[in-house]
Amino acid sequence: MNTKKIERNMRPSKLFFKLWKKLSKRRKLQTYFALLIMILSGICELISFAALIPFLIIITNPEKLFENNIFKYISLLFGLNSDIEKLLFTTFLFIFIALFASSIKLINIWLNNRIAALIGRDLTVKVLEKLLNRSYADFIKGSTSEIITLLNSNSNRVTNTVLGILLGISSCIVLLFIIAPIFIINPSLSISSVFFFGVIYLIITKLTTNKLASTSSSIDKNLRNEISIIYDSIGSIRNLIIEKKQDKAVQSFKSFDEPYRLALANQIFLGSFPRVLLEGIGISFVALIGFLSILQKNNVESIIAILGTIGLAAQKLLPAFQQIYRSWSLINSSKADISNILKILEEPYEKDKVTKLQKPLKFRKSLRFENISFSYDKNSSDVLKNISFEIKAGEKIGIIGSSGSGKSTLIDLMMGLLIPSSGKIFIDENNLHNKNKKDFILSWHQTISHVPQNIFLSNSTIYSNITFSENHKNINLAKLKKASKLSLVEEFINNNPENYSAKVGERGIKLSGGQRQRIGIARAIYRDKDVLFLDEATSALDLKTEQKILNSLMLDNKNLTIIMISHRINTLKNCNRILKIENGLLVDQGDPLKFIQ
Repeated sequence: MNTKKIERNMRPSKLFFKLWKKLSKRRKLQTYFALLIMILSGICELISFAALIPFLIIITNPEKLFENNIFKYISLLFGLNSDIEKLLFTTFLFIFIALFASSIKLINIWLNNRIAALIGRDLTVKVLEKLLNRSYADFIKGSTSEIITLLNSNSNRVTNTVLGILLGISSCIVLLFIIAPIFIINPSLSISSVFFFGVIYLIITKLTTNKLASTSSSIDKNLRNEISIIYDSIGSIRNLIIEKKQDKAVQSFKSFDEPYRLALANQIFLGSFPRVLLEGIGISFVALIGFLSILQKNNVESIIAILGTIGLAAQKLLPAFQQIYRSWSLINSSKADISNILKILEEPYEKDKVTKLQKPLKFRKSLRFENISFSYDKNSSDVLKNISFEIKAGEKIGIIGSSGSGKSTLIDLMMGLLIPSSGKIFIDENNLHNKNKKDFILSWHQTISHVPQNIFLSNSTIYSNITFSENHKNINLAKLKKASKLSLVEEFINNNPENYSAKVGERGIKLSGGQRQRIGIARAIYRDKDVLFLDEATSALDLKTEQKILNSLMLDNKNLTIIMISHRINTLKNCNRILKIENGLLVDQGDPLKFIQ
C-alpha cells in the first residue's frame, strides 16, 4: 500500500469512515452517547442564547417585559410582586441557565476528550498487536524508527484528530441551534452571517488543502528520520565518544529537526489563523450593523438588544466555525498519520492462530532439510541454495562458515521463523509448514529455545530477565537455580548483595557482555525445552567459562538437541557433527576433528 498515494488522493471523509470501521462496538456506542450529549449541549446553548434577549430588554426597559402575559403568569406563580423581585428573579434565572449550559458544555468536552483517548488507546494497542504478530520475515523488513513513530507520534496525532472530529461535530450541532433563534429574530441577518463566515472559511480551506497535505507528509518523514538518528546515536555512543563524531550526529539530527519544527509551526498556524482574521472582521461587522441601525433611527433598547444578540451570536458562531475548520485541517494535516495507522490495521491477522498457546512436541526422531532454498525477497538472489541434511534428536551440531554465508538464516529456518522459498523442512517426518496443520509450527515453537549473540535484557531484575516474569509466585525456584548454575550466572549473582533482585539497567548496561550472554543462556535453560539453538551465544565469554557452560550443557543433557553457530572451531569440539556453510551452500559436514585439524 502506497501511503503517499493515500494521503494525496483520499478524501478526509473517506479516511474518517475507514478509521470508523476499525473501532470496536463499545467505542461506537460511546460515540453515539457522546452525540446525544452534543445535542443536549446544543439545546442548552439555544436556551441560554434565547434567554439573553428578554434579559437585555429587562435591563433597558423592564416595563416592557413585565407587561408580557407569560411573565405575568410566572410572577404570580412565584409570588413576585415588586419590580426588584422580578428583576432579581430574571437575573438569577439567566445566570442559572448560563451556568447549566456551561456545565453541559464542560461534560461534553470531557466526554469527547475521554472517548478520543480511549479510541487512541485501542488503535495503538491494535497496531502494536499487529506489528508483534507479523511473520518474522515481514517484521525484519521494517525499522525501529518506523515502529516508534507509529506507536508514538502517529497514534498521538490520530488521537488528536479523533478529538478534533468529535469537537467539530459538536460545533456543527451548536451552530445549527444558534442560527435558529437568529433566523427567527432576523432571517436576513442570520443568512448573511452564515453566508459571510461560511464563504470565507470555504475559501481558506480551498487555499490551504494542498499546503496541509504537504506539511503532513513533511512532518511524518522528518520525524521518522529524527527517531532513527536518535536510536543509532544511543546505540553507537561509545564510537561517537571515541571518534569524536558527536557533532556529526547533532548536525544530522538538526538537518531533519529544523524542517520538522517549521512544518509543525506551519500546521499550527494554518489551523488557527482564520479565527484571528475573522475576529477583526466580525467586530467590524457588528459595528457596521450598529451604524446601520442608528441610520434607520431604531430606538436605543432595540439597538442594544440587537447588538447584544449579534455580539453573543458572533461569540458563539466564530468558535463553532473555527472548530469545524480546525477539524477539517486536522484530518488533512494528519492524512499521513491516519494512512500509516490504517496500513497496519488492514494487514491480515488471525489472532487465535498466531497467539494460541500449543503444547510442545515430543521431539524424538529428527529435524530434516530437503532441498531447501531461501531468499528474503522475490527479486533478490538466494541466501541459501538447495540444502539437505538431517539432525537426529539428542545430537549436538555445530555450524561454521564465514560472515554472511547464511548461518543465522539457516537457524531461523530451522526454528520456523522463515518459510523456505523452495524445499521442505520435516520435524519427526511432519512438514513444518503444512498448511493443513497450522498449529504444528506453534507446537514446534514451544519445543525450542534460542539464544542470540545480542541478548535483549529489560530494565528489570536478574530473576525477571531469566524467567520473563515479574511475579515471584509464577517462578519455579528449583528451575531458576538449576539454570543459574549451568550457565554460571550464580558466580556473579552471589557476589551481588541484592542477588537475583539486582537491576541490570537499560539493555543490561550494568552487566558485561559475557554476563549478559550467561543470562541469555540461563533464560533458555529455564524454559527447559528439547531443542536449544545457540547463535554465537558464547562469543563474549572467555574460553574457560565457555567450556564450562558447554560441557555442562552437552555432557549432562544427553537428550537435549543442541544446534550452535560459532566462529571458534574449538568451541564446537564436543559436537557430534559440524556443518560448514559457504555462500549459501552446505559445502561440507563431518566430525569436529576434521575441521579442527
